[in-house]
Amino acid sequence: MQKLNITLLLRRSPLLRGFIRMGLTDALLNAHSGSNDPAYWRQVQSTGVIERPNYLWFDPTIRCNLGCRFCHQSSRRRSATHELDKAAISRLFAQSAACGIRAVDLIGGEIFLRSDIFDILDAVQRCGLRVKLGSNGTLIDASVADRLTRYDCIESITVSVDGPEAIHDGLRGVPGTYEKAVRGLRFLVKKNFVAAVCAVLTPQGTSVIDFLMELAHNLGIDRLAFIAEMFYSNADIDASGKMLDAHGPQPFFVEVKEGVDSAAYAETMAACVNRIKEQRARRGMFTVILPRIAAKFPREFFSGRLRESLKLMCRPMSVLNVMENGDVRICPFINITCGNIVNDSIEHIWNNERMRSLRKTILSSNLLPICSRCCGADYI
Repeated sequence: MQKLNITLLLRRSPLLRGFIRMGLTDALLNAHSGSNDPAYWRQVQSTGVIERPNYLWFDPTIRCNLGCRFCHQSSRRRSATHELDKAAISRLFAQSAACGIRAVDLIGGEIFLRSDIFDILDAVQRCGLRVKLGSNGTLIDASVADRLTRYDCIESITVSVDGPEAIHDGLRGVPGTYEKAVRGLRFLVKKNFVAAVCAVLTPQGTSVIDFLMELAHNLGIDRLAFIAEMFYSNADIDASGKMLDAHGPQPFFVEVKEGVDSAAYAETMAACVNRIKEQRARRGMFTVILPRIAAKFPREFFSGRLRESLKLMCRPMSVLNVMENGDVRICPFINITCGNIVNDSIEHIWNNERMRSLRKTILSSNLLPICSRCCGADYI
């Protein structure tokens, strides 16, 4: 069984629950994330240079066993060519550690579709990195949970659950998904992992929020995260493409929705944000709204008007984003490759001409229209 770690003890402490009940969750998260120094981001906007990545986001696979209605990766999945083998992944982790990176998110796709996922975790552990795992939970059974206990490097494991069974299975596109995800969470909690539930925040109503709060409580989950749904119009995509001079049939990997009443949608989502804040304070449950700018300025965020009223920055700019085939991108949603870790070093790719140019253009534009509802957007 996984030993209780400091993070788990903190999440379960009466002191933290007291802070949450006082309505201080966002203040605690802001203190942890830190402020965004305007002078620093002016310098990045001017030079395009970021000294080094502070984190690694890596998709070991883009394959998935579900068909989520809101998934931005569907078109990317159709054009995927190959995945890095475990030797190349080991080199990526070793390079990352040598560059000063200390933590990695393994996301996807569904990471447990990799038959060598435990070899990949072995490489994480050998390189002294900390890792967070993201999964839809359907492939986490008792044997998988047991094998995961061998790794001291695992900080947390997040499983996606979007509401009651009918809603979750409808959004995820495969019957039985909810039951399997909840089963996976039970196995993780039993093994004393820092287990989290992540839900895409859609206008399903406050009853879904209440349901997920109750589910997390009943399962003994220590963290609940609501992440904003990301979608854009074709006009947003066209305008963003012109800003980046991005050509080709698929310049961005984003969900397209037309005909959305932005004002009405923003009001509905602002009510959802308020409900989350009320419920987490009442229950004392550690619950986050991502990105934090959506919690602070919900109407501006959900209406897509952030760029009109706030000075913005992009958190993924400080992250090394590596795709399943080794391509490095400034952002997982922007289909512009800045290099490939198979052919070149992280140090060379990180501040090469293309990367610097993209940073300068995006920041000078106060981000792009396709950044206006992004989980990586933040304010300065």
